[in-house]
Amino acid sequence: MLKKLLGGTTQEVHQVISNISAGNLSSNIAVNPYIKNSVMFGLVELQAVLLANHVERTQSARILQNNLARLQAMFETHAIAIVIIDKSNKIEAFNFASEELFGYTRAEVLGCNVNILMPEPYHSEHDGYIDHYVKTGQKKIIGIGREVVGKRKNGTTFAMQLLVGDQGYGEEACYIGFIQDITERKCLEANSKLYELMVKNSDDAIITKNLDGTITSWNPSAQALFGYRAEEIIGQSVYKLLPTDCYDEEAAVRTVVSQKKSVRQLETVRLHKNGSLLNVSITLSPIVDETDTVIGISKVVRDIHELKQSLAEIQTLVFYDQLTRLPNRHLLLERLKTALPLSEQNQQYGAVLYLDIDKFKAFNDSQGHAAGDKLLVEITARLQSCVRETETVARLGADEFVVLLESLGTEALEASNIVAHVAEQIRITLSAPYTINDFLYHGSSSIGVYLFLGRMDSVDEVIKRADIAMYQAKSSGRNCVRFYDAVLQKQTDAYEALRLDIYQAVDEQQFQLYYQIQTDKYSHPIGAEALIRWQHPKRGMINPTEFIPVAESNDIIIKIGYWVLDNACLQIAAWSHDVLTRDLVLAVNVSGKEFNQPEFIEIVTSLIKKHGINPSRLKLELTESVALNNFEQAILKLTALNIVVGIKLSLDDFGTGYSSLSYLKKLPIHQIKIDQSFIRDMDTDLNSLDTKMLKTIIDMAHNFDLDVIAEGVETEIQLALLKQLGCMSYQGYLFSKPVPIEAFEALLKNR
Repeated sequence: MLKKLLGGTTQEVHQVISNISAGNLSSNIAVNPYIKNSVMFGLVELQAVLLANHVERTQSARILQNNLARLQAMFETHAIAIVIIDKSNKIEAFNFASEELFGYTRAEVLGCNVNILMPEPYHSEHDGYIDHYVKTGQKKIIGIGREVVGKRKNGTTFAMQLLVGDQGYGEEACYIGFIQDITERKCLEANSKLYELMVKNSDDAIITKNLDGTITSWNPSAQALFGYRAEEIIGQSVYKLLPTDCYDEEAAVRTVVSQKKSVRQLETVRLHKNGSLLNVSITLSPIVDETDTVIGISKVVRDIHELKQSLAEIQTLVFYDQLTRLPNRHLLLERLKTALPLSEQNQQYGAVLYLDIDKFKAFNDSQGHAAGDKLLVEITARLQSCVRETETVARLGADEFVVLLESLGTEALEASNIVAHVAEQIRITLSAPYTINDFLYHGSSSIGVYLFLGRMDSVDEVIKRADIAMYQAKSSGRNCVRFYDAVLQKQTDAYEALRLDIYQAVDEQQFQLYYQIQTDKYSHPIGAEALIRWQHPKRGMINPTEFIPVAESNDIIIKIGYWVLDNACLQIAAWSHDVLTRDLVLAVNVSGKEFNQPEFIEIVTSLIKKHGINPSRLKLELTESVALNNFEQAILKLTALNIVVGIKLSLDDFGTGYSSLSYLKKLPIHQIKIDQSFIRDMDTDLNSLDTKMLKTIIDMAHNFDLDVIAEGVETEIQLALLKQLGCMSYQGYLFSKPVPIEAFEALLKNR
């Protein structure tokens, strides 16, 4: 084709030049500048050669051949793929760049239809365009840059930029295609468009700025967050968004990012257009150019107002009492963990004041929980008025408060005087009358104080010692202040050791039952009381007066009570086979915690069935306080135990509690047990006050058809007087001490 062009007539050469000059190819190029320049370069070279051929037509064939060689070299070495086809769409020229691009060798494509280089529907469209041009001369693709799809030899397709030029000479015509692979550019454009969409639709504010702080981009979420439209803020300084106290922060951030480092999760404050403050989290990253030079900063800004609010609410729930808004136990312990090492570092005393509101439960029960809450809120306000704002006032729960005082001085006496003054001020303030719902309430508090210095004591130990001091204040009559006493600490340690030993005693079955005989007025055995004893492996025999109160203050008394009932029923079952013991009634004490179990009746019933005993041979003894706590519920339980189950019931320690006729007549009991304190103090004079009280109790029992048993009978004189007063049954050292089962049964045989 090139030879044909160079070998044409002068008129034909002029025609080529005329077509090029008229803009048939170059004037309509509106494509990638790179390919445009390449095309123009090729055409100019071609034009130059044609002109040279025209001017120097008369020169030698050698010069003509040189020119042809130069043109051929340019065609072959051009970086742009160049494909020349004839008017029949057959490939006439295919340069090296085309081979590289399409994967075909020149020999494989010369003479082939150019459609081999196009997938459908492009080659059909191409045939239509060329055919239309040949028939009408109207250009649709000639001289116009287009983005189309090419097809390689291996069948893969790719995006390409195509520019087609036409050239005619005589009856010959050709079409020159300049082709460039734009796959990479298309990918970059797609990624750029995706990035733009991501930025535009991001929920986070995305902002870019120059290193001098000038804002260069602003997405819709930035407008929503800060209130500025893009046209208002782009070109403005980023300091427009910063409170003045954050200026130094911006300078520091700029220094870090300039070093190609990112700043992640910077929580700070920014300004809204209306002047309000915004709590935000910011991630900053450097923007670098193709030379890896930092030219700007990208910011992703997120509104964390709701997150901050949620965290604050969570912190309030975790660390603060919901009623009073005071620090709770958890936060108090955290502050103590800080206070102790600080005290050690400064050698300054601190103190913990442990407060309990006297008789708060009675007020709460009588006036209602709402009134109780109002009282606690008022107490909180008074407590806070007595200490500095920097001091900690905490509520541990119910009616217990703690005040933590710090930096009280380096001398113990000085610190003690300060604390004593504060504690007394609190006591007086809390003792002033309260008006709650038009009710005038006179309250008071018991305050325990413990001084600490450094970390000699643990946090738990500090609280514990202040608590011990508070109980000492209660024991001293309430409404007073007491400092921690080391003697009380020893008692507390002993209590705790005993409590742990009780749990071990239950697991290791260290308990046993002793039996104390009960007789009638003829000294005939009618039964016995089962009394628990504890044979400790190291301490020896421990008196029940020592361990029972400890067990009753913990739920372990329930396990102990079950063990006693189980073994008592087992003994009744054993006695039922002996004529000497089968009619005996065995009495068992029941604690308040045992009796108040919802399933207590079921427990007793199951034990009776388990051992197959006559329920009338089991007698349960309950104190007045147990029977009268939740009186209506107690009546239902006692009635079920008596009528349904068939168990005998005795009211223990009678005369030491309410001793009211109004409740006595309602309780389904068989017996009252006169407390031994009356027996011990009784006088032989029938007209003495103590003796008259005994007679009144016994006469009352007779009137209600109740049996009366006196415990603690130790002398014949006491026995004679009790008989004279009409007492029916007796128990005490006069007849026998509590003894193991073997000794008890031997006692029965020897009577």
